[in-house]
Order: sequence, then structure tokens, then C-alpha cells
Amino acid sequence: MDIEQSQQTPQSAQNEAAVPEQSAQTQQPRPSSTPLSISNPVLRDMFASSALNGLLASIGHDPTASKSHLAQLAFSYADEMLKARGKV
Repeated sequence: MDIEQSQQTPQSAQNEAAVPEQSAQTQQPRPSSTPLSISNPVLRDMFASSALNGLLASIGHDPTASKSHLAQLAFSYADEMLKARGKV
């Protein structure tokens, strides 16, 4: 018997045995349709940002373009991307 075993009380040995080991089978899988740390509102903003970048790149420098309309259009694209994402 080594030193650690001789210092272990019967109660501490019982407590160690009562703690279940976590296995891969007891862990619940993460849903594949939800990113690990990105919520839908943040994801919507990210999609809108990407859509706005594409819109701005496609129109070039147009000082007459309505910023409000472009923002609404970008969020419209973002909403459609979220809907399509839910169908996967």
C-alpha cells in the first residue's frame, strides 16, 4: 500500500467512486444548424454586412444611391439567407 492509499479514508474512496465519468456518449451533440457562439440576430447583422458589401461593390461609387434603401435591401437579403439556412 502506498502513502496516498494509506491516507485515504473509506468515505473519500466512496465519494470518488460515486462520481460518474463523462463519456462521449453522455455529451449531447451540438445542432449543426446553429453556430457555436453566434446568435441569429448577430448572424443577421453579419449576413446584412456581407450583402451590403456586395451591393456597394456592384454599384460602384454612386453618390446618388440611397443609403437607407441599400441598408433595407441588405437586411432583406440577410433575412432570406436566414430562411434558407433553416431549410438545410
